[in-house]
Amino acid sequence: MDRRTVATATVSCLLLAAAMITGCAASSPGGTYGGSGASTKVVELTAADNGKTVDADIGSTLVVKLEGNPTTGYTWSTDGSLPPIVKEDGAASYEASSSAIGSGGTMMMTYSATQAGSGDLKLKYWRTFEPTVPPVATFQVMLKVK
Repeated sequence: MDRRTVATATVSCLLLAAAMITGCAASSPGGTYGGSGASTKVVELTAADNGKTVDADIGSTLVVKLEGNPTTGYTWSTDGSLPPIVKEDGAASYEASSSAIGSGGTMMMTYSATQAGSGDLKLKYWRTFEPTVPPVATFQVMLKVK
């Protein structure tokens, strides 16, 4: 190989390595997120966390991801009132698992840990237009915010 080819290959490898390092740093799991120097820890909860105790820091964002299918009329919502240590950050969102009409997916509820303390976060999967019918599923975690 001539010097020009070696130099081009070396620069290409360095650029690729830099891109890989940048990509890894941007997608670190369980990391912190936020702009302007601020950072917020994100705690992701799934059905596997049902019944567990979850620790969080004040200012953390709690994202609860549970299977659901709003096309059936069912939705996840708070069962009772929220503990005073968290506040809900907007309405639940939904991400379909496929493009097929009527397919299920994941419902996401987001909360902010606002103050120290503990309390139960309770959710129910139910039809809001059938308030006297018991929910078909429930989710509950004991939150400890410090």
